[in-house]
Amino acid sequence: MAVPAVGQTSGMVQGTVVDEGGGAPLAAAVVTIEELDRSATTGSDGAFSFSDVPAGDYSLTVRRQGFAPLTSRITVAAGSPVRLDLRMPVAAFEERVTVTGIRGELGLGESTEAGSRLGLRAMDIPASIDVIDSTVMQTRGFQQISDALETVPGVLAGENPASPSNFSLRGFSGAQVTVLRDGIWLGPANMVMRPQNAFNLDRVELLRGPASVLNGQGAVAGTVNAVTKQAMATDAPEYNALFSYGRFNTHQTAVGVNGPISDTLWYRFDVSRYGSDGFVERMSPSSSNVTGNLLWRPAPRAELRFSVDYLTDDVGSYFGTPLLPTAVIGEPLDVITTTTGEGIDARTRFLNYNVTDAVNDSSQLLLRADAEVQLSDQVTLRNTVYNFNAKRNWQNAEGFPYCTAVVDVCTTVGQIQRYYGYFFVDHDQKLFGDRVHLDIRTPVGGLENRATVGFEASTLDFERSRGFRRQLPLAPGDMVDVFNPVPGTYGQRELRGVSPTYIDSWAFFIEDSLPLGDRVRLAGAVRHDGMSLERVNRDAVGAVEPSGFERGFRWWGWRAGAVVHLRTALVGDGGGSAA
Repeated sequence: MAVPAVGQTSGMVQGTVVDEGGGAPLAAAVVTIEELDRSATTGSDGAFSFSDVPAGDYSLTVRRQGFAPLTSRITVAAGSPVRLDLRMPVAAFEERVTVTGIRGELGLGESTEAGSRLGLRAMDIPASIDVIDSTVMQTRGFQQISDALETVPGVLAGENPASPSNFSLRGFSGAQVTVLRDGIWLGPANMVMRPQNAFNLDRVELLRGPASVLNGQGAVAGTVNAVTKQAMATDAPEYNALFSYGRFNTHQTAVGVNGPISDTLWYRFDVSRYGSDGFVERMSPSSSNVTGNLLWRPAPRAELRFSVDYLTDDVGSYFGTPLLPTAVIGEPLDVITTTTGEGIDARTRFLNYNVTDAVNDSSQLLLRADAEVQLSDQVTLRNTVYNFNAKRNWQNAEGFPYCTAVVDVCTTVGQIQRYYGYFFVDHDQKLFGDRVHLDIRTPVGGLENRATVGFEASTLDFERSRGFRRQLPLAPGDMVDVFNPVPGTYGQRELRGVSPTYIDSWAFFIEDSLPLGDRVRLAGAVRHDGMSLERVNRDAVGAVEPSGFERGFRWWGWRAGAVVHLRTALVGDGGGSAA
């Protein structure tokens, strides 16, 4: 017999929580009756239940990660259950991203020697200029100058072991992109360029477009200027150090110090070492750079600076992977195929076919002295004299074709024959030069007009020895197995010739930057260059060959343009130049 409830004052609340979008049950949703501070968690079926809920009106809230909170008003009657079907909407997605950068990272507020000799900020020069300073390079972990320039839009860096750290810019490459070291032209880029340790650099400047009016011959596509750290006047020594380590035993160690010797003499010294085992056996590139300079101010209007820059490196001895007929490729690497039916076998990807005594190194020493004398409040005389010596050596098995038939030096089918790939080159370079110019600053309508007029000259003595196999007999070690190459040694050198080259260069230049009010500057420059070139070719026994020549060149370069400061942090410029 059922006994009716008498005086019951509570009820039950139950229901399910589902996804509004598809109706799927939602587990782990927390359902709360706010006024009673009672909560229940849904199970895998999305169900929840509250018992003994006093009669009355309540706010019921549902919360679950990934969904918007849902609130409903409910009324509980004594002895009557409340059944709910709660549908939760997906939460609106909001993501807050904080970007931390380096103030002034573009370097447009810094003066740039690649863009002008007037000490102008990059934003005051009518040209496309990028400045990557040492703070950016250190923060981003750049180890070499090519690491920094690869981050600049429109610049491609190549690391061909026969021509390391070459750059492509505006469709030009090689010697058409001029590379300077502290504003000094050391020779054609495809001849003298080497990886340069980023730690020793204060900044890297990139000027796009013809720049012969500023930097002389070869500056057709643009100019790269690597500026080393310089001694600064400080009251106490300042130190900085760097150590990094990565895969393939890639490491970098560096230390620098700047400090005073007396009230008028300061020093700066930086040394860095980079090395790696490389991702291919016996690759092992390395580079060491020592830079140092003294700053002396013997009088209030005079300043002398003496600098030394020594670099030695080994750019590695890996010259690539051989192309094989597709018929013998067991593990195709789909990165390249040829119209003659050749490709790359993945099993050769990390093999080195060069010899064990391979050479691909260099050493160079740049000595420099700068003098600055302020003749008056408006006129300053500056002079730079420098001496550069370098030796570069290559001795490698650079070519390794696959023998598909018994012919010529191929005595066994299915092997790699290196005979015609043996090649050596030795560079011996000496460069001496001087640059002198007057900087003139005069007031124009309360603003400063800047001008410079100067002369520079240099003499280059460059000797190139080279050799490759043509007459020496085949040796057993010249041929190696495709998948298990025994490196062997280079063996006897076969000298083909020696080519001394002499280049004498000189130039007059004038540059001016004229302000037209607070927001507009006109810029102009003109330069006249002269160069005499003598090339002597000698054979293996020293006899002069008829292919030598002498040439003389004269040319003009100019630049004209304007810069307009439209508003704060917004600058427009335009102009033209000829190289």
